[in-house]
Amino acid sequence: MSQDQDHTQSTAHLSEQTNTTQSQEGSAPQGASFEQTLGQLQEVVQRLNQADLPLDEALEIYDLGVQLARHGRTLLSRAEQRVSHLRGALGGGDEPSP
Repeated sequence: MSQDQDHTQSTAHLSEQTNTTQSQEGSAPQGASFEQTLGQLQEVVQRLNQADLPLDEALEIYDLGVQLARHGRTLLSRAEQRVSHLRGALGGGDEPSP
């Protein structure tokens, strides 16, 4: 298989994974778990670290990485809010548990 075919297949694989969880707006992956998002983001980083990546493909993959990072931050923020809410409901406040 040629390098161009390999690049195309790899980019298509990353895009396909993200498209299955993207919103209709296409701006950010929706419904993907944090673990799925992190795994896809790790694939993006590995792909971008390849020296022979064409510029257009690198930009497409970078854009995908930005979308994944935003989604991951959103999921983490929701988890932090949930933990804060639960701690407050249990009377835990901001004090760490012994």
